[in-house]
Amino acid sequence: MLKTSNRLSSLVSCQALKEAINKTSNIKIIDGSWHMPAMKRNGYEEYLKEHIPNARFFDIDGLSDQNTDLPHMFPSVELFEKSITEMGIENTDQIVVYDTAFTSAFRVWYTFKVFGHEGKVSLLDGGLTKWKLLGYPIESGKPNITPSSHPYKAKYQSDFVARMDEILDNLNNQKSYIVDARSAERFNGTQPEPRPNLKSGHIPNSFNIPFPTLVNPEDKTFKTDEEILKLFQNSGLNIQYINDKIVIDKPIIGSCGSGVTACALLYSLNLLGVSLDKLRIYDGSFSEYGKESFTNPVSQRK
Repeated sequence: MLKTSNRLSSLVSCQALKEAINKTSNIKIIDGSWHMPAMKRNGYEEYLKEHIPNARFFDIDGLSDQNTDLPHMFPSVELFEKSITEMGIENTDQIVVYDTAFTSAFRVWYTFKVFGHEGKVSLLDGGLTKWKLLGYPIESGKPNITPSSHPYKAKYQSDFVARMDEILDNLNNQKSYIVDARSAERFNGTQPEPRPNLKSGHIPNSFNIPFPTLVNPEDKTFKTDEEILKLFQNSGLNIQYINDKIVIDKPIIGSCGSGVTACALLYSLNLLGVSLDKLRIYDGSFSEYGKESFTNPVSQRK
């Protein structure tokens, strides 16, 4: 483990969570499962069938900006506060997030960071896949969640979110790395986007790290810090581990199809020790940038 690693504080093992939930009540477990429409899977229906005991469900599509044609953009402060209060979560609670397919828990993690959650926000290493492999208890149905008597107060961190005009500026000034979490085929433009009316390819000068490469496929647990660092280095980023410090020469903006799996890249970088003020999400991602109605340049690799 790198000395800069946040692994001990932001990545919780299934064993540690099982022990902790028997000892304290201020740990709130969140199931953040979400799937691409083409998968024909429904995260909430799967949650109702099986989830970790007392887990709340975070609806990525529902808890989003409903006044845009872009998928699951960050919601208003008011909607976030109302929804999180109804979930029985308070500002200082420790939160542990998981999902069923190593896809979306990272988006929930980053959303709480964007809205300034004061307590610790961690991910469950291996998610529900590892939990079930260990034979730990699961439950079905909708838990009886009591809304918090202390209304949640959010503090929106606009510096954590990149806009399209900044992405367009970056085409010329290249002040930030843009790292894309989509598959190599979608990034290269050899496979069409799953959403309609989008171009194929990627934002020029961006780098590609398909998000599934970050974990061990058999149980969805994270690879070692050294392996993750190597993935980013091999993608072309100038990121080094020097004198017990992670050194990177410019900030990083995460992108993907719709701003969900890009958060896996940001989480992994933060896990290595890259501070959040060096990381941002392009919330619109390629669903916005790649619109056929826009004249934005797109690169391909055939």
